[in-house]
Amino acid sequence: MPDPRVERTREHVLTVTRRVLLERPDEPLTFSLLSRESQISRKTLYAHWGDVETLIRESLRGVLTVEDEEDLSGLSTEQILRGFLKGLRANLSDPLMRTAVSALINDGTRGSSTRETILRMGLGPHEHFRQILWPISLDGYCQLVGPLFLSELVFHQQASDQLIENLVVCGMQQKNFPDQYVHESYEGPDGPVLPSRIRLLLD
Repeated sequence: MPDPRVERTREHVLTVTRRVLLERPDEPLTFSLLSRESQISRKTLYAHWGDVETLIRESLRGVLTVEDEEDLSGLSTEQILRGFLKGLRANLSDPLMRTAVSALINDGTRGSSTRETILRMGLGPHEHFRQILWPISLDGYCQLVGPLFLSELVFHQQASDQLIENLVVCGMQQKNFPDQYVHESYEGPDGPVLPSRIRLLLD
């Protein structure tokens, strides 16, 4: 059974991490800074999370979750896809998400941990997509939702309704004519890895 004191400490650190990301977006997020702000030792932070990227990912838990608030029965694939994309747009517009991703992208080390964190932040929505729509590959998913991520997290502009409609059209074409799209397996020894074209952008 989890120790309540440990759980309280972890939740306290996660809360402080979210607050610091929002209040001090231009300051590099480090364990030293979080230790001062949370009054928790750096040794404890390292013991629980190992690196800042893992802590950021856990602090964002739920922010990038696209849940269905209504019964999907009776809706067409196109309607479900449109709802999914609008839900993803809303989550990407979250100020905490924008700040956290900017912190990761601006990380000077750009090591494997940073790439892994960015990837795993997108895997939840990808799996949900596969459950409610069709078994899209990771590469196909990146092609479809990439413009949303670019608009919201790079240009910091809300994706327009017209962009959503354009993506719905592209998505339906991808579903109906899969041979026109590249479908590759990106399973590495430790699970999914980034498509090569996305990896190049992060290296």
